[in-house]
Amino acid sequence: SALNRGTTFRFSAAFPKVTTERLVAPATTPSPMVSMVSRVLMVHNNSEILRERIESFGVDVVVVTSATDAVGRLRLCAESETPFDMAFIDQCLDGIDAFQLARIIRKDRGLSGVRIVLMVPMIGSDVPEREAAGLDAICLTKPIRQTVLRECLTGAEVYEVAGRSTSAAIEKENNESASSLRAHVLVAEDNPLNQVLTQEMLKESGCQVTIVEDGRKALEALDGDSIDLILMDCQMPEMDGYEATREIRRREAEHRGERRIPIIALTANAMRGDPEKCGAAGMDDYLSKPFSSSELLDKLEHWLKSPSNEIVPPDESAPSTAPVTNFVALSDHNGMCLDQAALDRIRSVDHDGSNGLLSRLIEIYFEHSPKLVEQIRIGIDANEPDTVRNAVHTLKSNSANLGAEELAGICKELEEKARAKELAGADELLACIESMLPVVFEQLTEESPETVA
Repeated sequence: SALNRGTTFRFSAAFPKVTTERLVAPATTPSPMVSMVSRVLMVHNNSEILRERIESFGVDVVVVTSATDAVGRLRLCAESETPFDMAFIDQCLDGIDAFQLARIIRKDRGLSGVRIVLMVPMIGSDVPEREAAGLDAICLTKPIRQTVLRECLTGAEVYEVAGRSTSAAIEKENNESASSLRAHVLVAEDNPLNQVLTQEMLKESGCQVTIVEDGRKALEALDGDSIDLILMDCQMPEMDGYEATREIRRREAEHRGERRIPIIALTANAMRGDPEKCGAAGMDDYLSKPFSSSELLDKLEHWLKSPSNEIVPPDESAPSTAPVTNFVALSDHNGMCLDQAALDRIRSVDHDGSNGLLSRLIEIYFEHSPKLVEQIRIGIDANEPDTVRNAVHTLKSNSANLGAEELAGICKELEEKARAKELAGADELLACIESMLPVVFEQLTEESPETVA
């Protein structure tokens, strides 16, 4: 078993059983909003990534984890004339489901102005659609596409793209348009898990894929093949994505008749300023990992069907650096739960399950995580921040891809310390990672039992 290789972990005496009830897919067409959203209440017990995305639009977000707290906060703010415009409801920790909470809010006359957004996974039935319509609620399928989230928050008339029926239409439209692309895409990415996932997304679109693990090999690939588009990871060994892109643009400038190859940056940092940095290096666009198949296909269609020779201005909606949570203060990690939206995103790429994509990615995670933890330990002991940063960056990206958001958050905190060349407290963060990783392994095993020998 991969659990027994590499680093020794401190396993809990008993692992929790993950019993995630997956809601059926929603769809609804609520009346359009008429004003810009400025304040959002989020009811969610694992909300870091979605909170960051909403805050990136300049929206004030307050997070609560129970229905009782949600209703109390909504009433208090309404009475103090600082009401919430919208309530995003995903999961409650006090036994009340999203629809029950929505009904409670709708019965309160003082909260009649609050728009309700119900978030449910995409698993085919129209029961939530009908129930949401009766509550005058917006129903969004998870994972929520960035464009849909933006439209929902700004109040544009895009509710026809909210929910299962229109999500399915979007996927159908994307797949039909992408299937005609037939492009040769070069992927420069050193992370094996990201390589496999990105390759499957591209194969789904009908693209030919060449994968290299660093910027120098990306330059070599351009010498031998006709490449239509490049997906360029920003952090790679030997030569990073920024340096490789600058060299590609230099070569194109020397040969003025040469076509400009679109280069889309891939980064897991999700920090404000990344788009500007990518644009300065000569990259044309930007994707923040983890990204969905739909988000990738949107980029492919834009740059392959309607290419432009002008650099796209940095996306002002790019996620900003969120306040760092003190994850070390958490003493009990047995209650962790994987984000099903992230797993559904992977399953959506492997529609009939014939490729066993989720199982393959979990196997990669099991194989590499102990090695990455060992590299982190070596870097801390040797006081080598760059070693720590590189290893924990990969572990963070892999964990986020597989829905281990809490673990990814701890990795992010350690990565920021290493980036600042300050490893004080790194031992404590590493101990936290080591205690959480076996729980993540156990929960991933339940998602795909065949992945563990």
